[in-house]
Amino acid sequence: MVDHKATSSDYHLELSVKELMIQREQLKKQKEQHEEQKKQFMAQNEQLISQRDQFSKQQTELTKSIIALEYEKPHWITMVGFNRFKVNSTPWYSEGFYTHLHGYKLCLRVDANGHDEGVGKYVSIYLCLTEGDFDANLTWPMNCECTITLLNQVNDDDHHSGTFTLTIYGMHDPQMVMLEGENGRQRGYHRFIAHHLLDQHMFKHCRYLMNDTLRFKVQVKIIFH
Repeated sequence: MVDHKATSSDYHLELSVKELMIQREQLKKQKEQHEEQKKQFMAQNEQLISQRDQFSKQQTELTKSIIALEYEKPHWITMVGFNRFKVNSTPWYSEGFYTHLHGYKLCLRVDANGHDEGVGKYVSIYLCLTEGDFDANLTWPMNCECTITLLNQVNDDDHHSGTFTLTIYGMHDPQMVMLEGENGRQRGYHRFIAHHLLDQHMFKHCRYLMNDTLRFKVQVKIIFH
């Protein structure tokens, strides 16, 4: 006589085992899918990080380009009353200007009768670092290449230029030359141009001093590291 209870129990046990195996397979597939999704997520995350770094780099380069466009714009400066400053041996200062947007503040100093070793025979000229509105947020030291050009007012040729590089560690940089007055720190040329060259070159169609006025072009290029 067949034991129906035993047969039924064996059948249900076999069914349960099959269901467990199916569930196990499903769990295995779900785990594999989870691992695959995890890999995809990590790959996407790495891609996003890479894109973020690339965007940050592009943004930095764009900022530098914008700044470059700003400081590549020359500053045009006119000094009026040259002979009065020469006779009185007093320095003349231009209005302040910034190297670029939210940049370093400078001004031009001209000693018409010369300063130091240039006294009496030369025009001395300097770029002065002055206190600016953005000094606290700027990078120090400031590394820059400066070009000061005295313009020929007769033709667009034979301009007189001087270029120098400098590193300024701040408003209180002890390496800067301090001239009299409280107009900041300055560097430049004691003997920029001799007096006799200012207006005695008419035969070359070259004249720097005209109507008691000198005109300058100043370019300051910030050097990034």
